[in-house]
Amino acid sequence: MYEFQGYKPVKCTVVTKLYGKVLIESERIVIGEKQCSFRRGRGCGLDDDLGRGDGQESDAEVMSGVISELGNTDEGRGVEKRAALTNLIRLARTGSTLVWNENFRAVLRLLLEVLTCEDSGQRSLVLAVLTEMMRRSPLVHHFLSFSELIILRVLNAHADKEKEVLRAASICAGTVAEILPPEVVIRVLKPLIQMAEYPVNQAAIKMLNKLVEAHQPSIVAAALPEIMPGLIKAYDNKESCVRKASVFCMVALHNAIGEEAMRPHLDALTGSKLKLLNLYIKRAETQNSGASSPKSEPPM
Repeated sequence: MYEFQGYKPVKCTVVTKLYGKVLIESERIVIGEKQCSFRRGRGCGLDDDLGRGDGQESDAEVMSGVISELGNTDEGRGVEKRAALTNLIRLARTGSTLVWNENFRAVLRLLLEVLTCEDSGQRSLVLAVLTEMMRRSPLVHHFLSFSELIILRVLNAHADKEKEVLRAASICAGTVAEILPPEVVIRVLKPLIQMAEYPVNQAAIKMLNKLVEAHQPSIVAAALPEIMPGLIKAYDNKESCVRKASVFCMVALHNAIGEEAMRPHLDALTGSKLKLLNLYIKRAETQNSGASSPKSEPPM
């Protein structure tokens, strides 16, 4: 039993959801008119308590140091900046929500600046920070004012030459597709799928694929008129990997909403392209049923 002087506490469980997904499950102890919140596995403490009480720096002090370091333009501070970004990952996961609310804009501005630096280690860490920030439910609403900017920067990171950055960009893009409102993501992706150059158009299609897999079929079906023209065009792209991404995304759409809903949007496909798409659809159905299928893939 929890003991607080002068009040009888009541313990309850709070589940935070966004678009039908459980993002955070927390426990709260309501004490009179106040409440003490804590995440499972973290012990009881004020959720926005700025001090640690164990001689370590408070979240506010750590955040201040991070902002100061990321804003430092002196050369030769790669190690320090990477350490600051690592601290941000920790703050994104378990740091004070109040500290984030007060510093979100400043942090986001600095992260986007560092994303253009020459140090690939810093670039990959920035994407990791953005991913963890996006996964933190109380911070999601802050991103809504910057949705287009974030999506564009994350997709542009797919043109990076370093594999560690590409991996981080892919994970971040998938998280964006799952967490941000689907109508917002689709609005930004639509022109990129239709007009952007490789590899940004491929990355946009893959993000759309993640969105299709993450959201309710009714949401996906309602967006088909916005989605399909760009995918049909991408299916004719000169880059084979873009064509392949388009086919895989249409297969995901078929899996989500079914053949009947898809059929009217496939009229523009030639016989050979439609036949190839149906081959991939049947292969996906076979794999989903657990049956074995050939490992080789038909050429795009």
